[in-house]
Amino acid sequence: MGELDLPVLRGVRHRHVDVGAGVRLHVAEAGAGPLLVLVHGWPQHWWCWRRMIPALARTHRVLAPDLRGFGWSDAPPRRLRQGDVRPRPARPARRRGA
Repeated sequence: MGELDLPVLRGVRHRHVDVGAGVRLHVAEAGAGPLLVLVHGWPQHWWCWRRMIPALARTHRVLAPDLRGFGWSDAPPRRLRQGDVRPRPARPARRRGA
């Protein structure tokens, strides 16, 4: 994980979820209600959702994870292979009790 400060967005809490294999994912979380997971594209991170999170968080629990190796999430300790960066949003959601 990088040492860079996280951007501030009102109402957003930040967590790191250990997903195994020495990788921790950063997750930006806001709101309450039905779960809504926002998955960024390449080469983005959670901040690309900054304009949508406040509105969505009025009625939903919003999780915006940084995929492995992007933003404030760790990269796998070995060289990436095809499929390593595909979204697996259910894992951090389950570990957060969703």
